[in-house]
Amino acid sequence: MMNNSDPARPPETLFKPQDLEVARANIERHVSARRFLDDILASVAVIRDVAGDDLSQWIPRETPNSELFTMCPACEAAPVHGHYSWVPQNPDQLTCTTCSTVYPNSDYPEEVVFRTGFGGGQEITYYTGKHWDLIGFPFVSSWTANIRARKCEYMARTARQCALAYVLTQEIGHAEKARDILLRFAEVYPGYMVHSGYGEFSDAPAEVAARNILDLPKPELVVPPNRPDRKLHVGYWMAGRATGVGMEGTFVSDVTIAYDLTRGARAAGRPVYTPETRRKIERDLLLESTILLLADPNFNNKSATNRSAAGLVGLCLDDPDLVRFGLDGFNHFVYNWFLEDGMSSESPGYGFMTLNGIRHFGDAAHGYSFPRDSGLPEAGPQELDIYGDSRYRAVLEGYVVSPMPDLGYGVIADDVTACRMSVEIADMIAARYGNANHVALLAELCDFDLENHGGEYALFHRDPDLRADPSTPLILADRFFPSLRIGLLRTGEHGRASTALLSASDWGVHHHEDSLNLVYRKDGREVLTDLGYLWDRPDKHNTVRTIAHNTVVVDEQDQKRDGRGGSLHLFDSTGPVKVAEVSSGAYDVDTYRRLCAVVDHGGAGSYLIDCFRVTGGRVHDYLFHGPVAECATRNLDPQPTRADWQDLTDLAAARADNTWSIHFDVDGQRFTAHALPIHGEQVLIGNGWGERGTGSRDNVRTGETVPYVVRRRTGRPASSVFLSVFDVSPRSRPFVKAVERLAPVSGNAAGVVVSRESGTDIVVVCPEGQTAVFDFTGGALETNGRVSVFSLAPNGQPAFTYLLGGTMARLNDHVLELDAPALSGTILDVKTDNTSSFYRIDRLPSNRNLIGNTLLVRGGAYDTGYPILHIETNDVSACIYTKYNGLGYDAIPARQWKIVCSVSR
Repeated sequence: MMNNSDPARPPETLFKPQDLEVARANIERHVSARRFLDDILASVAVIRDVAGDDLSQWIPRETPNSELFTMCPACEAAPVHGHYSWVPQNPDQLTCTTCSTVYPNSDYPEEVVFRTGFGGGQEITYYTGKHWDLIGFPFVSSWTANIRARKCEYMARTARQCALAYVLTQEIGHAEKARDILLRFAEVYPGYMVHSGYGEFSDAPAEVAARNILDLPKPELVVPPNRPDRKLHVGYWMAGRATGVGMEGTFVSDVTIAYDLTRGARAAGRPVYTPETRRKIERDLLLESTILLLADPNFNNKSATNRSAAGLVGLCLDDPDLVRFGLDGFNHFVYNWFLEDGMSSESPGYGFMTLNGIRHFGDAAHGYSFPRDSGLPEAGPQELDIYGDSRYRAVLEGYVVSPMPDLGYGVIADDVTACRMSVEIADMIAARYGNANHVALLAELCDFDLENHGGEYALFHRDPDLRADPSTPLILADRFFPSLRIGLLRTGEHGRASTALLSASDWGVHHHEDSLNLVYRKDGREVLTDLGYLWDRPDKHNTVRTIAHNTVVVDEQDQKRDGRGGSLHLFDSTGPVKVAEVSSGAYDVDTYRRLCAVVDHGGAGSYLIDCFRVTGGRVHDYLFHGPVAECATRNLDPQPTRADWQDLTDLAAARADNTWSIHFDVDGQRFTAHALPIHGEQVLIGNGWGERGTGSRDNVRTGETVPYVVRRRTGRPASSVFLSVFDVSPRSRPFVKAVERLAPVSGNAAGVVVSRESGTDIVVVCPEGQTAVFDFTGGALETNGRVSVFSLAPNGQPAFTYLLGGTMARLNDHVLELDAPALSGTILDVKTDNTSSFYRIDRLPSNRNLIGNTLLVRGGAYDTGYPILHIETNDVSACIYTKYNGLGYDAIPARQWKIVCSVSR
């Protein structure tokens, strides 16, 4: 392996020679590129000013721990991890950002000392005056070990920045500083113990500890009250050597790229790196650092970074086995960690974490060929086409098409409110694919000012001639993600006025007890909110539990996790009414099913109808959270009550037999929730947990609360249909003026009359296979459709009509008809390759234009649906494509298909 490393080779990892040419052109022509270079030069100047030539205090001999699990005993304001400031100008102290206590501190002495044999003998100290707990594990603080971790992170990053400064300026001093940092790391890194960020250290050779992390050859070093058990707590998940968070690959990537960019540097004709220094860095730092990475067999959002880093070392040192290790990891995450539709198996935020773990290796490996003599199956001249892989493209495309109108990601599962795509990733997508929507997303994330916005990826990959064009907008379309099982219903020009997010996602890692949760954002306001993610806080269950979501609680219990599933029954976005219906097994009841319909009147406005059916159990609690604390009710007079509901405070209650509403004023807009009780309900309104994850590590407790609105029905068993209308519009001019419940003369349907300033809408939601009849002041209505809408102008004439999943809807003399409510049949086969995926089905009528409709599939691992992208037919069968020309989703095996028909006029 060592002999393969040629110092004369151009950079082989993240930045290729052609990338350096792009960077130089961008620096010459663009402000953002010059600013990026200036920032790099300023950062590398700091280390010269504060450290000089002596790096021993900056890259310590003693093993670091991590920047986590270091509580401030003076205030304890930031649970579990504390929150501190650290600056290189004062590198040996931490300052609590809450109470300003400075550490190390004589009031909190680190009196417990670990003395090790490994690494030449080290002393690791801890303060044990108080311990804290995380999920049953006691831990204590070591500010000195935390500081060492920060120094290592800072110096590895500085080595990378010195290397970038060198290749961009050709000033040899930057390469020499990078070399000196790498040499110091090569001196001390072999002595760094394998340890856990929880504060457990293995005093054994690294290769032994790494291979036997859960079965150590001798007791590990622990701080009381913990006792040695010959394993590092949570294994590889929190393991490291220069770090202690389970992501040693971040450190390894930085030092590898620094070496790759500078090993060919020459000063006055002589190489900056002698053969001896190259050998030492390659052996004692780069290869040594892969020991822990190679030992971990797991695939998770942390090991993504580690496998990629090992692959980068392989590219740098021309070791195909390490490259293969990195590539196997990359492919596993693309094909197994991310779902078949490209969406994150955990949450958007953790998806970004995993994507950031693999994307650098993907960039570096793009175009790589395994050597002929490597003995690997891929050996030969073929180049890896990372960006031509349609599954990887689906991952990247998923983030382009799934944002809410504000370009955030809807706070799904373990996600913070600030989750957005970085400009770095947007630049990567635009550079590698570059269609109009990709460039439009990049432009908007840069405030349509590419000249002044851009980071590292833009410097090395953004076309110097690229311009932001505000006249080419980002278009966000309605979409159902077939594997994630989340639907997005949008309104407005380019889909940017509103988005309703309806989730039927299954349980999984970093998921919540949130099945059939509904999130709604309109006119720039988040009105139906998900409370988010509190990271490692001990009280994090308050945002995981079922009542933290806008759904129905059965029998006052949290939803079950295992086996809850999630199925799609309807998804139609082809007309002025957009519909999604999903169900799940989150409770052991007969029916747990939610239908949402957006009625879109274009520029005039839109509103959201919600119909939630539950059958089984004895108590049904439909709930949602108010977006702000202040609220007011209409046609309802809740009074303080001694009754309790979950852990709400200031509880008020009322009986509701007629339509009522509650409104919240949000930044000049009014969010009104209209409730239409069908059989009478009890209403409870109180204050409950309202703290949300913001994305920062401090997570300081704020005590914030929000209103919880609960509509309760009971029975033995209970059977409920919760019907609601949600409107967001200016306070002085509500779009929805009034709502009236329609009671059917026959049939089990839910109907509502929505009065608007410019007309009236009559909306009926009917169970499949039933016919409903209504008599009301507007006349007589009969329908067997799943959803029927008659939108009437002030003169009583239809502005538009809509019928989904039925053959007939009639309002007085106005009739809508379909030949059949749905098309259905048998799936004969499913085929998938890199460019296409399709179901071969029995014959399909040739007289229908079905492109853009939803193909529902049943009988597979789960029931779901796909947008129909292309159809090919012959006399005996048809092929319905869910992926075409490399775009779309891989079809899962299934047995039955169905297309629910709709018509609008």
